[in-house]
Amino acid sequence: MNKILLILSVFTVIGLSGCTDSDADDTPLISVLEIYLNDGDTDYSSDPEELPVLTRNDVLTLVMRLDGKGAELKSFYASLVQGEDGDLSNVIRVTISDYDEDDVTDDSNFTNPEDGLLGFVDGVTKSEVTARVNIRTSQENEAEVGFYLSSRAKPDQGGEVKLLLQTGERIEIEPEPEDVKENTESRI
Repeated sequence: MNKILLILSVFTVIGLSGCTDSDADDTPLISVLEIYLNDGDTDYSSDPEELPVLTRNDVLTLVMRLDGKGAELKSFYASLVQGEDGDLSNVIRVTISDYDEDDVTDDSNFTNPEDGLLGFVDGVTKSEVTARVNIRTSQENEAEVGFYLSSRAKPDQGGEVKLLLQTGERIEIEPEPEDVKENTESRI
């Protein structure tokens, strides 16, 4: 009987410690503050689905806030999620174009902005970065870009943001001239 109570006690303690809300609250967070296409004026961060089809030489600029939720940041990196078409490196290139240099290590094994990788120095719990997503093709494709953040407190759990992008030829629709609209309306 004592053995059964001991086993139940252990499982209860393990179960309660594994289900606390603080686990989810400690996970680092990536907040997308702004998304711009080709340095335009439209901010797509509130509705990324409104992004048009992206074509060769388009550049998306994403401004992101990184928050370790009290824990020190460990690393931030961008990654292309491989699709059915295989390697996407010929379709998209992601770089980190702006970040606080005091926040990151200068060791090239941990920080390489050209490859979308930042390693943080001790003591940094929050930071802000700007990533640039360069489109390299006009071929029809679907690509997913992922941004990942880990903290020293939870190295096995991290924040992530994924952005699904469509590439191909962008069709520009010319607006109808006003006199054509008037003639069309009068026939109806």
